[in-house]
Amino acid sequence: MSKSLIKNMINMVFKNEESKKVKNLKPSKARIIQKKYLEQTCDDESISSSTYTEIAKQLEHQKSEIFKAAVFYLEQIALNENKLSADILTILQNYNAVNKRSQEDRNYLQNAINELKSANIK
Repeated sequence: MSKSLIKNMINMVFKNEESKKVKNLKPSKARIIQKKYLEQTCDDESISSSTYTEIAKQLEHQKSEIFKAAVFYLEQIALNENKLSADILTILQNYNAVNKRSQEDRNYLQNAINELKSANIK
């Protein structure tokens, strides 16, 4: 993490009151600052949705291993995040309809779609 990012986080969390005192930052203090910064700047929905959209971009990757990892993680997010599951299933189904991947990759994707459907995700 860059020093300027850490300084900005310290300034935001502590409103400049402690930022001038912090020179040798201990790991435990850094974790507290990062946690407070994250709480102030993010909500759960933006983290979840941005995560799955970034993973979904990996469906286009040429390497089969990266493609399969993206499918796996999207499937896991859909199974664990009810509010995102329908969107993820739609992404996977749409990609499956137009993809030009190997038969092995297509089978892997279809199995993930079937798994999500069997979990009553619509």
